[in-house]
Amino acid sequence: MSNETTTADGGVRKKGKLGQRIAYACGNLGQAAFYNAMSTYFIVYVTGCLFSGVDKALAAKLIGVITSLVVIIRIAEIFIDPLLGNLIDNTNTKWGRFRPWQFFGGLISAVLLAVIF
Repeated sequence: MSNETTTADGGVRKKGKLGQRIAYACGNLGQAAFYNAMSTYFIVYVTGCLFSGVDKALAAKLIGVITSLVVIIRIAEIFIDPLLGNLIDNTNTKWGRFRPWQFFGGLISAVLLAVIF
């Protein structure tokens, strides 16, 4: 198998090593797993398990409150995400710009995912 490939303009581009390609393919795995777990199981948990022993009228109100909070958080992300992006871009540590954020963000996300359920 050749380690080179031809681009559309006729140039030659080198392929990465197998380990590099696997690492690139798995780069979004943690975020995707966290997001999919939240989007799949959170609504099922809130509507089916969390308020199972509560009066139906109260449960409906509490589900409405939780849904409203999720919507408010999504709207707040419109403003918060660019600020966090700027903060991350201007971070300079001996580990690099993004590695500390990835490390601590992964730890915090793992703990919060376990605490939510």
